[in-house]
Amino acid sequence: CGGWGMIVGDEGSGWAIGRGGLAAALRAADGRGPGTALLARFLEALELDGPVAIPPWAGRAEKADVAALARLVVEAAQSGDPVASGVVERGARELGCHAAALARRLEPWRGSEVPVVFHGGVLSIPFYAELVSGALEAWEYQFRVRPGVADAVDGALSYARALVHAASA
Repeated sequence: CGGWGMIVGDEGSGWAIGRGGLAAALRAADGRGPGTALLARFLEALELDGPVAIPPWAGRAEKADVAALARLVVEAAQSGDPVASGVVERGARELGCHAAALARRLEPWRGSEVPVVFHGGVLSIPFYAELVSGALEAWEYQFRVRPGVADAVDGALSYARALVHAASA
């Protein structure tokens, strides 16, 4: 579920939140969207002279550079900026949708709880993790957020070993 990459997917990720924040800041600069503190935060953090410098920066930026801006968007949301809140809440809802879709595809579940592990830089921010936890409550499943026991690479290696074992049995 998901994993379609940053061009057509990556919902709820640091990159998506950073990109959403940049787009919202530029809409505000144009007068096409509501005012937001994001523009000033981005210009200061990126050491840019004005909104016209953002597109060239974004064109040269690596995915990680854009994802790093998510922290600024989350901080602005936490400070009460409604535009930043919209970007962050949309990301949290998207991750809730991912979890629900996976739960549906992987049914039936043993017991009543569906375990969920948060992983990734933006989910290490408590404010965002709380929003995602809240978004999980909107679904028919009883999700239980628990700490991870390994990272994604460990999981992929374990899965590959199981496939090899099954093929040789």
